[in-house]
Amino acid sequence: MKKKIIIPIIIVAVLIFGVLAVLCIKPPKDMSNIPSAMNFPYTTSDGFIEIQKLYNYSGYYVEDGSESEIDKVAAVKVKNVSGKTIEFLDMQLISGSDTLNFEISLLPPDATVLVMEADKKACSLTAKYEYGGGGCALIDELDLCPDKVQIYIDADGAITVENISDEPINELRLFYKNQLDTGEYVGGIAYTVSIKSLDSGESQKIRPTHFDPQCGRIMMVRIYE
Repeated sequence: MKKKIIIPIIIVAVLIFGVLAVLCIKPPKDMSNIPSAMNFPYTTSDGFIEIQKLYNYSGYYVEDGSESEIDKVAAVKVKNVSGKTIEFLDMQLISGSDTLNFEISLLPPDATVLVMEADKKACSLTAKYEYGGGGCALIDELDLCPDKVQIYIDADGAITVENISDEPINELRLFYKNQLDTGEYVGGIAYTVSIKSLDSGESQKIRPTHFDPQCGRIMMVRIYE
């Protein structure tokens, strides 16, 4: 028998499963802390994020969706302290001519995420990295469009999207992220999946890559007219 979870309940349900179930996100093999010119935790001058740690990470690379195995790639643990949702953020850590780049999207207030370096660079064990700035866009909240769509999550990970509005939807996108059992998000960038041409009252079922009902969380729905 299929288990269906309606979207207003999904956030609670996923968090419960994330605690009780065997971890469905592969944990890092190694996260050796790296010396830095910054004192951790380090709050950036704009007050948007708190950089908690800088690592060399060995495990599975998720920023490009490949989940390829990597060894000693730079990673940071970042907390959103802005009081709003981070829609998109890019930041640099710099030591001389060495620049590490990190990108974050759709991070709720007070949430923490493990972000891997965008170009799979390693941290130097002797360099002293400093915060090099970046750009950030904030939004008030993550919209699930509950007045237009109803979303069901099957126990096997399939997602059904129903158009409950009176108008056809030309295209919609679901944005989702995965969490460790500690509640930390893994991967800076949110995954996306698209559905096109959804008439009023119509439903479509999809099976997004990387989505697991035990540790996945749908972050936002965006509708394109």
